[in-house]
Amino acid sequence: MTYLISLDIGTSSVKGILLDVGKAEVVAKATKPLSINYPKPGWAEQDPGELFRKVIGVMSDLASSTSINPGEIAGVSMDAQMLGVIPVGRDGEPLYNLITWLDVRSAGEPRELFSGFPKISGFNVFRLIKFLRITGGAPSKTGKDPLSKIIWIMKNMPEIYRDTWKFLNVNGFIAYKLTGAPAINADEAHVTWLADVRKGDLEWSGALIKDLKLDVEKLPLIKKPIEIVGYLKKEIARETGLSEKTRVVIGSGDVAATAIGSGAVEDYETHLYLGTSDWLAAHLPVRKLDIFHAIGTLVSAIPGKYLLIAEQECGCVALDYIISLLYGGVDKKIYDEVDERIGQVDPASNRVVFLPWLYGERVPIDDPFVRGALFNVSLSDTRFHMLEAVMEGIALNIKWAQVYFEKLLGMRVQRLYVVGGGAMWNSLCQIIADASRAEVWRMNTMREASAIGSAVIGVRGLGLGDFNYAKKIAKPERIFKPRGNLEEVFERKLKLLIKTYRSNRGLYKYLNKLS
Repeated sequence: MTYLISLDIGTSSVKGILLDVGKAEVVAKATKPLSINYPKPGWAEQDPGELFRKVIGVMSDLASSTSINPGEIAGVSMDAQMLGVIPVGRDGEPLYNLITWLDVRSAGEPRELFSGFPKISGFNVFRLIKFLRITGGAPSKTGKDPLSKIIWIMKNMPEIYRDTWKFLNVNGFIAYKLTGAPAINADEAHVTWLADVRKGDLEWSGALIKDLKLDVEKLPLIKKPIEIVGYLKKEIARETGLSEKTRVVIGSGDVAATAIGSGAVEDYETHLYLGTSDWLAAHLPVRKLDIFHAIGTLVSAIPGKYLLIAEQECGCVALDYIISLLYGGVDKKIYDEVDERIGQVDPASNRVVFLPWLYGERVPIDDPFVRGALFNVSLSDTRFHMLEAVMEGIALNIKWAQVYFEKLLGMRVQRLYVVGGGAMWNSLCQIIADASRAEVWRMNTMREASAIGSAVIGVRGLGLGDFNYAKKIAKPERIFKPRGNLEEVFERKLKLLIKTYRSNRGLYKYLNKLS
């Protein structure tokens, strides 16, 4: 019997599963909540110490949840929230909080990339070309990329920058605490926009690092997601009840893991994640890029493959937020009522419009200043008209990204493998099918796609199977088909959404520009 622990380290919780590898069956689960701090407008941080304590708690719970021998747990793999930065001192202790993917304090960094002439789409042409040539992409103006965060620390917290031994992402920090070996997974090294991707295996770009006056020795070793970082440290094994022979696979970011856990592991198969944020993604054999709409390929967790990704900042968090405002809270009874009653609202007759950009946007508009709104509300509208409009806004924003995603994909998306907590909404899945004109396949892994994907990466890393192992677990739970009579309705609403943004983007910048 062989088992594997898979950790899914998110923004709001650490989740874990214990996988019986031979049976392709999850035999135990554990979850620990995480807190997030917003010390200033545009800032979003988490305590690395709390993060690690919750990881240890989940591992301990899983190890003690069954009667299996700890020696039968062959390894630990992980996926984690992406784009975070933790500066760590030489003693291995954090010098500052985790600056999370939500944080936009470093918007506009590196300044050199967004200043000077000539410009294209807000980027300095010559500097942009260099980034594209070396990394296949470039930092967003939103400041959410690790490079932007590191430069912000260098400029605004010079003592912390000076004392930093390694800048670690979440995977790298947890792997270091478990094994003592600092590293970063290749898919996330890619989105630092400091890694040279031209030679197959990634390596840090000396040219870019020199241009930005950074120190390459502060960056950790790059490892493929399937690579083993090391064995559990003696004290960690003792604390968790695991064996010191338990191997740790570095794993991937949550995006790459979810792609695998959705079951969409073949080239061009597209999955949609619906959670706090949302994204469209598909594995490709070649690199693709649309710099104008912030869509491109990352290094995939599957060796030799790339992951085409269109990530949007606010997905179902917008729905949870509006429900909480309208109901004064959220529980299962409210969810069930909303899901049923929204399904009774006719999209063709609903004139309420929701703009879903509650925390800036990345795709297809790279705009940290844009915000949300309920628009065109009248006294005759019920809360369900508003909530149906919220779902439409989420779906239409996805459709807007889908337009450019399909151009890079080279084909129309006819099937979406949908995962994430938002997939639980029958009404939302149906509206997404209507807006996207694609069949929505809600997968049975919707609640644990990241953890399942991480487990599959671990299975591959430990030599226990290949990536098609994912299809042994991920199956369609329900299929939603587009309603033919609504195609023109949603095309018209998409045009209205786009027009509303373009008419108001100057006002958004005026109201929300950081001082």
